[in-house]
Amino acid sequence: MREIYSKSGTSLFMFEALSDNYIYLLKNASTTVVVDPGEAGPIDPPVTAVLLTHHHPDHIDGAKALKAPMYGPDTIPFVTNKVVDGDRFEIDPFKIEVIGTPGHTMDHVVYFLPNEGILFAGDTLFGAGCGRLFEGTAADLFASLQKLKSLPKETVVCAGHEYTKKNLEFALAQFPSSQAIKKRLKEHPFLPTTIGVELEVNPFFLAKDATEFAHYRWLRDNF
Repeated sequence: MREIYSKSGTSLFMFEALSDNYIYLLKNASTTVVVDPGEAGPIDPPVTAVLLTHHHPDHIDGAKALKAPMYGPDTIPFVTNKVVDGDRFEIDPFKIEVIGTPGHTMDHVVYFLPNEGILFAGDTLFGAGCGRLFEGTAADLFASLQKLKSLPKETVVCAGHEYTKKNLEFALAQFPSSQAIKKRLKEHPFLPTTIGVELEVNPFFLAKDATEFAHYRWLRDNF
């Protein structure tokens, strides 16, 4: 467990899970929110609510054991509170905005907390990378990332997996003169990242259109 955010009585922790997943826990004195628990073991109850980004087992398999209200897409049968793009809700005191980000899966959503400046990105956005195209098209995921690019640059990005080093090595192969990528490769730990950092080092943010995005995705899949 590592604390990655602390402000005004609110703390955010990240837990390593499974082989390369991260689970996030956001809490203050009265509220504990868990994001994408692929396993329940690292989390101590009680839990106020669970946020789920998509239906893949490595993001939901620990959710039921936490015995808390769950928010997520309707493709997850045990979710008690179905969410879609544009939804806004509150888990007191946290105000949460839902952004639909199809591509990795077609049901994928991410959660943006504007007051805290935190984005729970699931498998849509990684450090210097993005999710594979398991269900959607390159055009779908390119459009989803355009939504995230418009968030404030200081937004803390909490990604669902740790692939940053290899992603940065791939990015440097595409942009060998990038000082930003070279600098980022020397920074540890890699996560969390920010929207501002990703605008400088992430090839999938730097892609000009869906065709270039698809080219980068194919290259990364075979890197």
